[in-house]
Amino acid sequence: MNLLTHEMISMNMEFQRYFALYHCLQTQNHSKQHDHLQTVKKDNIFTDTRVRLFTFYHIYEEEYLRIMETCGNHVVNDKASKNIIVSVKNYYHMFASPEAYKPMLILFSLFLLQQLSGSYVIIFYAISVFREMGGTFGNFNEHGALVMLGIIRFVISIVTVFCSRKYGRRVLCIMSGIGMTISMFLSGMYMHFALSYDENGNTEETMVDQKWLLLFFVLAYICTGSFGFIVIPWTLIGELLPVYIRGIGGGVMVSFAYIIMFAVIKSYPYILKSMTIEGIFFFFSFMSLTGAAFIYFFLPETLGKSFFEIEKFFSSTKKKKMHDTKRSINSEDP
Repeated sequence: MNLLTHEMISMNMEFQRYFALYHCLQTQNHSKQHDHLQTVKKDNIFTDTRVRLFTFYHIYEEEYLRIMETCGNHVVNDKASKNIIVSVKNYYHMFASPEAYKPMLILFSLFLLQQLSGSYVIIFYAISVFREMGGTFGNFNEHGALVMLGIIRFVISIVTVFCSRKYGRRVLCIMSGIGMTISMFLSGMYMHFALSYDENGNTEETMVDQKWLLLFFVLAYICTGSFGFIVIPWTLIGELLPVYIRGIGGGVMVSFAYIIMFAVIKSYPYILKSMTIEGIFFFFSFMSLTGAAFIYFFLPETLGKSFFEIEKFFSSTKKKKMHDTKRSINSEDP
């Protein structure tokens, strides 16, 4: 009995010891699980915070980049506007110099007189002009006269190349303007005397057998025009304008010339309805004479002169020229 009681007590103590050990292990296990859950929870909170911060960082970064880009665009626009203003001022100072605006004014006037002299009107409306003049000129009709006009322009243009190198641009332009004046005046006079009026006011054509003379005058007009006044102003763009504005100035000159040409050519049919062909011929003659006078007084000779000498001619004032002339005269006196 005592032995049994002792064994039971030993077993109970052993059980309690194992139960205590199990409880301790369970407690430790629960503690580890709790710590693991706390760690996972902290990790989740950290991860969520990091994601939020990363998202906010990207939002702030995008906003920052947008603001910087906007500021940069404003800076670029300010610089561009300043550069444009500076460029405009530079171009103004370049074109305001005497060696720039003087040749441009001369070329403007020269191209205006060239178009108003009617040379391109006769060329573009050759068939209509020849029909207004009668249509038949001896053995030539208006189409044959047009062929003659083209041949004359081609031949005279080649002759002009060689003559301009020998006699200069200014002399050829003056001779061309005078020839155009005379030929157009004679054409107008022929048209004036070729038409007579009867008692009822009807027109009667006279001098029928001399129509070839009218064709000769018109072809002489184109011939003398091609000798200088039609061709040479285009070459003067590259000779009169200084180098630093030649690109822009040449483009402006050509654009202006073609605009005037377009206006004159398109207005010719409407002018013909309000004026007679002889009146138009007289107007062309007057403008050709005006062009020759303008060339005589204002256009300098460019043959044999360098670009520097041409620029110096336009940049010098009248007082300086007079002073240089007086000084040269005084130096020649004994």
